[in-house]
Amino acid sequence: MITDPEDEAWAEIERMQSLNRKRQIEALVPKTQEDFYNELRNQVIQEVADWVHTMPAFGQDTLDSFHIRIMGMKR
Repeated sequence: MITDPEDEAWAEIERMQSLNRKRQIEALVPKTQEDFYNELRNQVIQEVADWVHTMPAFGQDTLDSFHIRIMGMKR
């Protein structure tokens, strides 16, 4: 089925607006203390995992294993 590029563009705009509305609504819902804690914890774990992944003292396989293990700590 051939569609008009302009129609496709308008459909994409509508999808993006819908997604933006959803994100705005989610932002209005207050986070619980546990949600806030888990989000912060996951950010810290991500930073540590990324840092460990760049350590030059170990081989790449070891670094990959560390990275996977640390990422598994996320909630």
